[in-house]
Amino acid sequence: MILLQFASESSAPPPESVTATFGISWQALLFQAITFLLVVWVLKKFVVGKIYSVIDAREKAINDGLAQAAKAKEELANAESEIDAILNEARTQADVVVHNAKKESAEIIKAAEDKASARADAIMHDAEEKLKLDVAKARQALESETARLISEVSGSILRDKITAEKDQKLIMKELEKRREK
Repeated sequence: MILLQFASESSAPPPESVTATFGISWQALLFQAITFLLVVWVLKKFVVGKIYSVIDAREKAINDGLAQAAKAKEELANAESEIDAILNEARTQADVVVHNAKKESAEIIKAAEDKASARADAIMHDAEEKLKLDVAKARQALESETARLISEVSGSILRDKITAEKDQKLIMKELEKRREK
């Protein structure tokens, strides 16, 4: 029963027009459209241009910043390559300095060794000469002493009156003969 009652109440009169159903007024709709177009025109005329100019300025600033960043990156790469070149040159110069220092020290050591060797040779030569002189003096002293002893012994053996001077000459002559042999 309720169903019948609902069905009987639901059969309403035929609908009116859509505009009447929704309460749309053509005059109000036209006025709102004109107002909307007027607001769009005012925004476009005064606001959109400024917004675009601000956006363009920001875009330009961003692009300039990117360009500066790229330039800074390139300068950094150039600076790094310059630093590498300077470091390589410094290493090369340091190697040259070390090589020259080693060479000079070797030359100084060689010169000192040569000087020491020459000095040692001179000392050895002087010592040999002194030794030869000492040997010669000792030999001469020995010969003189031997001659004197022989003279004394021969004089006592022979009991001959030969003077010491004659005896010395004879002995020296005999020693000279033996030296030559």
